[in-house]
Amino acid sequence: MRAYTPSSSIDEVGYFDLVVKIYFKNVHPKFPNGGLMSQHLDSLPIGAAIDIKGPLGHIEYTGRGHFLVNGKPKFAKKLAMLAGGTGITPIYQVAQAILKDPEDKYERFKVWYVVENGREGWEYSVGFITIMREHLPDGSDGSLALACGPPPMIKFAVQPNLLKMNYDTTDSLLVF
Repeated sequence: MRAYTPSSSIDEVGYFDLVVKIYFKNVHPKFPNGGLMSQHLDSLPIGAAIDIKGPLGHIEYTGRGHFLVNGKPKFAKKLAMLAGGTGITPIYQVAQAILKDPEDKYERFKVWYVVENGREGWEYSVGFITIMREHLPDGSDGSLALACGPPPMIKFAVQPNLLKMNYDTTDSLLVF
């Protein structure tokens, strides 16, 4: 079993879309077999049926800065979202919900891309996400950070840099 987050809106009924990166055999030396589930999904014909279960998870965005975290309410006056790798689609789900509601206050919504290796002329940032202070709200009262991605990203980039920005990482950081 593998966990995937739909990229389609939660309001869609009868179907959902997934973004799946295919990890092929013999491409990466640490993973000679590649991704077994991603290769299996890639091999299915269009229209094939699969068994799924869900939704799973402990964080739900209920709108206008309100969240349920393990069933308990949480509010964000200012929201920072950081995503990497498999964490992109869960953060995308929250962003989609915010932007869908015309009453949600998102006039300062901004996306900033950070890649490991940028091509010549890349206008955003290259490297580990250490440029957060320039692009995220500070950790003042009412700020909440959502982070979803590989453990090294969370441990070595997100947590230490949010601490430097005055985030209380035990109460103002949700990692999923």
